[in-house]
Amino acid sequence: MSTAAHRRITWEQVPVRLRSAVEKVLGAPVVEAISQTGGFSPGSADRVVTAAGERAFVKTASVSLNAESVDIHRAEARVAAVLPPDLPVPRLRGVVEHDGWIALVFDEADGRPPRSPWRADELDAALQAYREVGRRRLDASVALPALDDLLASDFRAWERLPDESFDVFPVDAELAGWATAHRDRLRAEAGGCVTDLAGDRLVHFDARADNLLVTADGGVVIVDWPWAARGASWFDPFSLLATARVVPGHPDLDAVLAAHPAFDDMPAGAADRCLAALAGFMLERSRRPAVEAIPTLRRFQHDQAVACLAWLRDRWR
Repeated sequence: MSTAAHRRITWEQVPVRLRSAVEKVLGAPVVEAISQTGGFSPGSADRVVTAAGERAFVKTASVSLNAESVDIHRAEARVAAVLPPDLPVPRLRGVVEHDGWIALVFDEADGRPPRSPWRADELDAALQAYREVGRRRLDASVALPALDDLLASDFRAWERLPDESFDVFPVDAELAGWATAHRDRLRAEAGGCVTDLAGDRLVHFDARADNLLVTADGGVVIVDWPWAARGASWFDPFSLLATARVVPGHPDLDAVLAAHPAFDDMPAGAADRCLAALAGFMLERSRRPAVEAIPTLRRFQHDQAVACLAWLRDRWR
């Protein structure tokens, strides 16, 4: 999904005791911190350099800023502990908590965000990274939730949405009319998506540009893993294509969908079912009350719903 600009706190605003605990994990004082933009958390996110010249990435959250973010960071720490070491993901070095604050310390992923709109070569590399993740068959002992269970209700959002579903944010009248005219089909397609999601592969479950870093050799590193699940191997790469649709100027996504090996295991018709489900899910979420700590969230969800509907409209013509 697209980058959501908002104001983060900086490393200097993190309590001294938490910073000191992070420095103990790193083995030396932090002498430089560069704040990173993107994502939704109001906490800090910094590339840091220590007095010993070591580089790392540190992200923090606090109950006072956003209590949910603290729980999300804890979840990410649990997931990071079970991720295979050879995946394109940063290694977790340590977790510290103090007085309502939490900090996660990772090896620095030396890369930059993908260009916007997506370039064909960078999109291909991102899909390849997700293909590598999706190849991992999870042992039953790995305690991750099932993707089809997580989305069983959310992906049936069209059954709950009111007739006037586009009254929160402005939307193109033609697209809104199209969605209204095709509401029954959207509901039916979305309802059929949940069974497509079942599987035993590792799923990132948060595929969007601001969770990816392009490395100097053209590869892609996947960051931010709190929502990891087990499910269908194609879900992450397809979700990434859906987010790419938001920004005009993207590559031909239908051509990518038809040709890239990340979608080899995607069932026939699943693309339309998933687009309908994602659109309803995001549209329903966009109509919820605003989140004060994350003011861009509802607009982002609306834009994602519109992008999915526009892509589906084009596919059904």
